[in-house]
Amino acid sequence: MGLGGAPNRPEKMYCVPLKEIKYPKLYPSVLTKFYHEAGKDFFWNGHTLN
Repeated sequence: MGLGGAPNRPEKMYCVPLKEIKYPKLYPSVLTKFYHEAGKDFFWNGHTLN
């Protein structure tokens, strides 16, 4: 999920597993655990964001 900036260049990016979304609103405390620097490659290995 990208926040801020343009759709193709978000200011902040988060990769949140669906099982972590327990409420209709995403709280900052949940998002910060899954922050990823925009523009860098990443993958989810089932346990951590790399």
